[in-house]
Amino acid sequence: MNCPLCGQDRTNVLTDRLRNGEKLRVFHCPECDLGFLEERKDEAELKRYYRNEYRKAYKPDVRGQADAERLFDSAVGFQQDRVARIERYLRRDAAVLDVGCSSGAFLFHIKDKVKEAVGVEIDPEAAKFASERCGCPVYTDYLAETPLAKRSFDAVCAFQVMEHVGNPLEFLLQLKDYAKEDGLLYVEVPNLRDVLVSAFDLPNYRTFYFRSAHLFYFSERSLRILLDQAGLEGDFFYSQDYHLVNHLNWVLRDRPQPRAEDGMGEPAFPVRPGTDGRAEAALNGFLARVNREYKELLSELGMTSKIGFIARRKREANG
Repeated sequence: MNCPLCGQDRTNVLTDRLRNGEKLRVFHCPECDLGFLEERKDEAELKRYYRNEYRKAYKPDVRGQADAERLFDSAVGFQQDRVARIERYLRRDAAVLDVGCSSGAFLFHIKDKVKEAVGVEIDPEAAKFASERCGCPVYTDYLAETPLAKRSFDAVCAFQVMEHVGNPLEFLLQLKDYAKEDGLLYVEVPNLRDVLVSAFDLPNYRTFYFRSAHLFYFSERSLRILLDQAGLEGDFFYSQDYHLVNHLNWVLRDRPQPRAEDGMGEPAFPVRPGTDGRAEAALNGFLARVNREYKELLSELGMTSKIGFIARRKREANG
């Protein structure tokens, strides 16, 4: 199986079993450190899938449904890192495009910081909710099929989207087309070097991590190659959503918590009702400090749950 990024024909198999029991292989290229699914849908199949089927299989609450409002509620409180990373670019006269905006959690936080905030989301229910909740235009076609003008946005964002597309290089080039000459691309994807995959022996997490909806799995090395091929240059970041208690749950039990929110934000001990307030504050203060140190350590090791970059056109490619 040839690597779709670098063409290398010497690949190995990362897994032959995915989430929900699906039997598909994920290959790994040791040359560029890219993971990729052996069978990938074409563009028409992908559009049908994300409009009609995706949220039936992948949802923030394993016990319930994932309607647009539930998706928004599960994500809107956890956008601080994303906003902080780009906030200095969010001028009052700026235009920002969020590709794959889901139900609008990120748009909700930036809409009042910029002149124009626009979304693209092919799930019609999520797009409708995002537009109404955020007061922003949200288009329900692929980016190239919208009436949006190229080179019209100061920032083009895509969070947890590029792993779903059929051709990551074409996707990056398309995002680049819609950024202004000096505009930036802000992209975030799951990290192939996620510590629960790369450092711990957790068979259930491994199948939980690999899924048929993710066609590609990126590391910093593979992303740097992609940026170079797309004529982009920028700075990388590592980001950890899930906290220490969530990871301890996986390490000790090798199974997920019921809701995504349970593993995000600030962890807290389940103290008994009536516990002395000073003791509760001290215990949870200790847990918060350890959690911050843990996340910092994962960033230093490059083993966070997410990796991404903020990039611009290469200087020599300008003009």
